[in-house]
Amino acid sequence: MNLAGQVQISGGGFPVTSLIIQDGRGTAIVAPISAGGSRLALTPVKLTFNEGRRGFGKGLSVETVATIDGPFAGGIVRGLQVPLGLRGGQMALGCLPVAFKSLSLSGLDLSPAKINVCVEGGDARIGATRLAGRLGSSPITLSAQSARFAVANGGFGVDGLAVRLANGAEPTLLDVPKLSGSFSGGRASGRYSGGSGRIGAVPLLLSEAAGDWAFANGAFTTKAALKIADAAPDYRFNPVRSNDFALRLVNGRITGGGMLIAPKSGISLAQVSITHSLDRSSGQAILDVPGLRFGQALQPEELTPITLGVIANVQGSVMGRGEINWTPKGVTSSGAFRTDGMDMAAAFGPVQGLSGEIRLSDLLGLETPPGQYVRINAINPGIAVLDGEIRYQLLPGLRTQIEGGRWPFAGGLLILEPTILDLNQAAERRLTFRVEGLDIARFIAAMEFENIAATGTFDGTLPMIFDASGGRIEGGRLVAQSGGTLSYVGEISNENLGMMGRFAFDALKSIKYDRLSVDLEGAIDGDVITRIKFAGVNQAPLSGVRAKLPIPIKVTGLTNIPFIFNVTITAKFRQLFEMARSFNDPSVIINRMLPQLEPVPKESPKPVQPPESSPKL
Repeated sequence: MNLAGQVQISGGGFPVTSLIIQDGRGTAIVAPISAGGSRLALTPVKLTFNEGRRGFGKGLSVETVATIDGPFAGGIVRGLQVPLGLRGGQMALGCLPVAFKSLSLSGLDLSPAKINVCVEGGDARIGATRLAGRLGSSPITLSAQSARFAVANGGFGVDGLAVRLANGAEPTLLDVPKLSGSFSGGRASGRYSGGSGRIGAVPLLLSEAAGDWAFANGAFTTKAALKIADAAPDYRFNPVRSNDFALRLVNGRITGGGMLIAPKSGISLAQVSITHSLDRSSGQAILDVPGLRFGQALQPEELTPITLGVIANVQGSVMGRGEINWTPKGVTSSGAFRTDGMDMAAAFGPVQGLSGEIRLSDLLGLETPPGQYVRINAINPGIAVLDGEIRYQLLPGLRTQIEGGRWPFAGGLLILEPTILDLNQAAERRLTFRVEGLDIARFIAAMEFENIAATGTFDGTLPMIFDASGGRIEGGRLVAQSGGTLSYVGEISNENLGMMGRFAFDALKSIKYDRLSVDLEGAIDGDVITRIKFAGVNQAPLSGVRAKLPIPIKVTGLTNIPFIFNVTITAKFRQLFEMARSFNDPSVIINRMLPQLEPVPKESPKPVQPPESSPKL
């Protein structure tokens, strides 16, 4: 049968169509169709009836190109060209060029592009593809290694998705190795894994993102688990995680948030909330810390390497709020955090009852204005000092400007002089304490020098140096303001001291001095050498001593004899800086916290032995 002729069809809402048929072939001219702001136009439709020749199956073949304009699922497309065809009554297979002049979706405007779509069976596949356009006011590029679409059920997948959003010198990055989804009921949804990225100049890296996503009514939403890390080469905080980070993108605005947790302990750290405007390329992140508790389950070194080797065994809570803002011009951050009472072991000794508030002018860089301060109930750098205050400022590069500190100390004042501590490297750190009006009697009692008593008022300095090998006092010196008294009533282990030796120890039982100095030198996690130099006259009568003369003479009951003494004491400076050693030897902390595991015997005081007291005196 051979059919030839011309047919025109119109009316009833059907587009005006002219059909010309001749020799088993036909051409249909279909007028564009418009409805609800959408338009569909077809190139001349070629019709062929095949009888199984030229490699085609028997049946009708149709070829045309559809051009589509109009809205779709919250977006709009212009000039979308899609080749359509049937071969022998079946959908045409092979690779077909799909192009569009523009595509807009939730603030995303794509420039003209052409994509090669390969149809195999019921699947459509796309090879490596790159699209460009603008997201809000920012240039954007999207690329993928490959994509696939199942025509039968609307499922699809994308491999190697990469998004680059230029909003200044630093682009916003998003990489998703695997993304899958499906279309159903006018919405798209699915899952993704391995996501990573960064928001502009914000020095935070997002990684290991995995979760669900959905797109409906022009809104993109996702809920995922992810990791957040510091982007700085010398990172200031350790990576943290969120298992419930939710995000929503609608009308060019991103909102989201979740709970940050410590990755090892799983303890909640802070609630974070984020807003970002795509049009202005600006946004804000708020960190709310309602009450972070440090203790056995969580220590600062799990959160930041900055405190490692500086403080340990922290007990107490921190609360506060931080804010990060970004624009195309850069990133600013601030925050305020406080503690009402924290105990810790610091490099300079155990600290109890630390309280105060820190106001950060740069939260990410850990910088503050001048005049920050903390109060300390007790600190024990070998000698307990109570109720003090330290003023400080955090400088760029993880340096701390100590502006000064003051403590009541043994009836006087212990003053920490200004200095700068570099916490960014294992450098030598110097702390100099100045002593004003120290009551030597209280000082000796605090030092627990047995069998020694003294009176007098002293001034001086205690320079302390801390480095990787430990801590030491270097050139410490206390000098009496005026006269006083001193006595030593300790055990003498060698009775054969000679006449002058007996004189000396009798005089030491009670002596009135007019000048006295104490020099301190040595490693403060070991033995410190204390040199006491003084001159004065004895107050206690001398015991009977026989002088070795040709005619023995017994000397007794003499007072007010002038003496000059140089006394050296070598002893443990208690537990000063033992925490510095504990960072390499944790048994120090174990012994303090659980002494029953390994009792440390108390050392008895060393008696005076030759050659300290030689018979030749």
